[in-house]
Amino acid sequence: MNRLLVSWRTVGWQRARACWGLVWWVSLVSGAAWADDRPIDPSADSAMSELRVKAAYLYKFGAFVQWPDRAFASAHAPVVIGVLDADMLADELSMLIGGRSVQGRSLAVRRLRNGDSLAGIHMLFMGHPADGRTAVWLAAARGRPVLTVTDQAQPAVAGTMINFVHDGGRVRFDVFPKAAERASLGISARLLVVARRVEPGAP
Repeated sequence: MNRLLVSWRTVGWQRARACWGLVWWVSLVSGAAWADDRPIDPSADSAMSELRVKAAYLYKFGAFVQWPDRAFASAHAPVVIGVLDADMLADELSMLIGGRSVQGRSLAVRRLRNGDSLAGIHMLFMGHPADGRTAVWLAAARGRPVLTVTDQAQPAVAGTMINFVHDGGRVRFDVFPKAAERASLGISARLLVVARRVEPGAP
């Protein structure tokens, strides 16, 4: 396994955060130009700014997660990001990833609807399902090598691996490495050190 990818049990992530976490954070969400060469302002009180920040995160997550070989149909298969109940974010993400790649693989966005299969999905983002079916989708992802990303005020739903949160006017995220381990996914220490919180237990 890539030496950058470690279990949450062995990462000295608090010490690492003090060394260089701030530098990585700034490069991730402030100074970089993303889909349309405009800088992201994570503190802006704007729905579109929030969508752009979340899309940037989803793109970046792909560089810091290790999927097992069995997750891909071939060595050249793309990383597919499934988006549920967030069509505007899917549009923003589609613009952002055009021509980009992660870990030598191209990226693709797939809009999901109730009843769709998760076959071929590597990352699943769930917005705010009108019918409250987040738990149903997380259950469907259980046992699959799918990185599950939620956007919930109370994310303690079994299977959540990353959850977006608002913290001081900024979009941040919490990480649940145990859930990722159960899905045979490795999460880089470089992602853990910039998370708002790393939860060692459930979900």
